[in-house]
Amino acid sequence: MTTPGSLLVASIVCLATFGSTLLGMLIAWSLPKEHFSAEGKDIIKLGLGPVATMSALVLGLLTAGAKGNFDTQRNTLLQIAASHYILDRSLARYGHDADATRLLIKSRLTELADLRLGADKHKETENAHKIQTLREDMMDSIQQLTPGDDSQKTIKNQAIQILTDAARLRWISSNTEEIGLPMPFFVVLTFWMSIVFLMFGLLAARNLTVIGVMFVCCLCVALAFFLIVDLDNPRSGFFQISDKTIRKLIEQIAH
Repeated sequence: MTTPGSLLVASIVCLATFGSTLLGMLIAWSLPKEHFSAEGKDIIKLGLGPVATMSALVLGLLTAGAKGNFDTQRNTLLQIAASHYILDRSLARYGHDADATRLLIKSRLTELADLRLGADKHKETENAHKIQTLREDMMDSIQQLTPGDDSQKTIKNQAIQILTDAARLRWISSNTEEIGLPMPFFVVLTFWMSIVFLMFGLLAARNLTVIGVMFVCCLCVALAFFLIVDLDNPRSGFFQISDKTIRKLIEQIAH
């Protein structure tokens, strides 16, 4: 199970934490004062410590995991693009018999670049199918090459190996993107953060300044969730992987 959109997650977290803060203030206002003696406040603070620490630890791990996934997807895309560029340079040395394959390389890089644009699911599926078809056409085209000497034979074998490695990287990349961050992590972490802010509300003074500060704190926590979800979706989020490198390679090959 994957998470919904980054804005939706951030909104839910902000409402949950700020709502818990106001609930804590309401509870503190309705309870007798003896419930909030010095000893009582100390107990609340002792309970707050472990929950806040666990929440901070899990939030940090999720942030690191999302950033790691973003970097992995970006690096994999660059490796795939570099493989296609090397493939094009190798086929250029093969001769004019490989020109048709070089045109297919350019088309496949164009589809890979377009896939970064976060299109709707139908368009995304269509582009992914085109990429797969182009890869198969490229492999068929390379297989059909008839080497005239040992040099061309070597280039053909290298081209097959390069294309196979690029296909493996592409498969790993596409399947990693589909996994996403598990929803239970976000549910549990949101619950913990709500408990933390509920305790803050119990101990906080009830005035507009404190309420405003607590809202800003809740908003900051929500933005952290926003970054986690968005970075974990490098093709459809606000922080998308740049396609500039692929576009530059497209301009250089198969003119």
